[in-house]
Amino acid sequence: DIQTEKIEKKTILIAEDEDINYECIKILLEKENILFRTKNGEEVLQIIDAGKPVDCILMDIKMPRLNGIEAAKIIKKSHPDVYIIAQTAYTQIENEFNVTHTCFDDYILKPINPKALQNLLDIILG
Repeated sequence: DIQTEKIEKKTILIAEDEDINYECIKILLEKENILFRTKNGEEVLQIIDAGKPVDCILMDIKMPRLNGIEAAKIIKKSHPDVYIIAQTAYTQIENEFNVTHTCFDDYILKPINPKALQNLLDIILG
């Protein structure tokens, strides 16, 4: 009797205002996960405040209306257990340190390396 293990899909909120960046992430993650997309920090807050179950947020730092850092700070105050990964093109180590030690749980550099993203999500989402 062969038992198959049911793979539970994880819900990932992708906060990304650039269509091409979103499409690249979507291609990497859509097979094994449930994806939501927002284009600014205000939309992220609306989804979180509406009580939608989210396992992880991939948060672009530079977005219109409300940037990723401000949105993450607000989310962490009311939902400290939500895992937030910064997506950033900033490559200076000082910026990386500030991002990971303020309101984000981790970060990934753009352009996103598919293997690095998958490894990070495997660690986070188990």
